[in-house]
Amino acid sequence: MAAILSTWMIRTLAGNGEPGFTGDGGPSLYAQLNEPKGVAVDDHGDVYVADSENHVIRKIERTTGIISTVVGMPPEGQGEEDSQRDHVISVADEDPFADSRHESAQQSYVQQSDLSGTVRYVTTGTAPLQRYAGDGGLAVAASLNFPTAVVVDKVGNLYVADTMNHRVRLVNAVTGIITTLAGTGQPRFSG
Repeated sequence: MAAILSTWMIRTLAGNGEPGFTGDGGPSLYAQLNEPKGVAVDDHGDVYVADSENHVIRKIERTTGIISTVVGMPPEGQGEEDSQRDHVISVADEDPFADSRHESAQQSYVQQSDLSGTVRYVTTGTAPLQRYAGDGGLAVAASLNFPTAVVVDKVGNLYVADTMNHRVRLVNAVTGIITTLAGTGQPRFSG
């Protein structure tokens, strides 16, 4: 992740260039991020990053350069050894094979890709994959699903686009409690 300075120079703020999840509590330049998306800066100059594939929001302190996870818990098994394995790249709650879709079945499918570029769809049964949890509790214990944007307001509240959960979530700056501000968890436009 980089920033463009007023001198038009590009400076790396976080990440060592390798995808993964490491580095909390240490210098942000040595941390691993996995598809960082949205970035926000608060009034103190601290930077918040939607670390999408790790399903968390991370904070880089301006004064120390230390990175920490402030919203969400990364998926289990994240680490250097996992970078060479097959990994989930998206989840669909409908059959990806349009001609074989059955409206009465609520099948969940996982799209997997390996290092050779082979893509395959695997059925996970009728239960949806759970990556949404934590409303009313501490944000660091919540589950996000591919957050893509984060905004911070004047008092320090965080607003997170919890994209694959189809919700906008609010983290209270004073209490650290996360709640759903908008969205029902269902895709599509309504209301």
